[in-house]
Amino acid sequence: QDADALVRSAGARNADTTDLDVVRTAQAAGPLRVRVAALPSALPAAVELLRAGGAALLAYPARGLLWARFELEGPDDERAAERALSAAKQAARAAHGAYLLEAAPLPVRTGREVFPGALATLALERAVKRQYDPAGILNPGRFVGGL
Repeated sequence: QDADALVRSAGARNADTTDLDVVRTAQAAGPLRVRVAALPSALPAAVELLRAGGAALLAYPARGLLWARFELEGPDDERAAERALSAAKQAARAAHGAYLLEAAPLPVRTGREVFPGALATLALERAVKRQYDPAGILNPGRFVGGL
């Protein structure tokens, strides 16, 4: 049902098994790539916001997943990166989900959360990070509130 609704509302199409290579390429491509996980019934709202932000999309509606690829003029294209990440944040919020920055040039990734999660879980995430990485050597400054 959710897949049919997404086809009707967002112009999506069902892919057959021969499209697996296309899917893998789309998931791996792009200078800035974000994954949005959300309620499947709320994906059309997320699709609309991501498209408005300039994203090329790949959807897996049965799992409530969207991959959004954004083009950048270059690795230092901060304004386009901000627009893209803002669209991802708005899409995740509208779809009652979360987003993950999967790929971006180093200047865009620097100082940003890899897992931009809810503030409600930040204390727990930091405690787990300290438990498993007490010296803070794994992915320093990029995980769990800058730890």
